[in-house]
Formats: sequence, C-alpha cells, structure tokens
Amino acid sequence: MHRGRLDYRGRHVPGAVLGDAGLGGEGSIAAMEFWNAHVPPPITARSRAEIAGFLDGLDLVEPGPVPCSRWRAAFDSAAVIPQFGVVAVKR
Repeated sequence: MHRGRLDYRGRHVPGAVLGDAGLGGEGSIAAMEFWNAHVPPPITARSRAEIAGFLDGLDLVEPGPVPCSRWRAAFDSAAVIPQFGVVAVKR
C-alpha cells in the first residue's frame, strides 16, 4: 500500500472497476504549492508510474495512466491538464 492512499484492492470482488486520479507532471507544481499554502491536508504530485502503482495487481484499462483530459478523449486536440487518471479492473 502506498502512503497517503487507502488500499481498496482486497475489498472488491472480481470484476470491480476502480479508478484513481492525482496531480502529476511539472504543470501541477504551481497548483500544488498554492493548495498546500492554503488548504489542509497537503497534496503531493505523482508520476504516471506512481499513479499506476496504486492499482498494482489489477488489470489497467487502456490507455492506462494518462492526463485526465486525454483519457478516452473524443478529439486528439484535448487540452493536457496536469492530473493523471487511470481505471483498472479486478480479476
């Protein structure tokens, strides 16, 4: 289990769909610093690998961890935001 996240993997039945999202990439640094200066609890920016790691042992749904605005985007021109999202299925 990763520090700062609850481990829900053992609490779901096979076929359950789980999702996660978190700030990531250099574009999120200013937003994260602003948040941490004004609102508790503090947040931490994470890499794609760290976001995916929260769902270790589950089957990631394509396209895997990507900026939320690019996850199943209807258009190739979707703006990139500094937040990664990922969906996985428990087998």
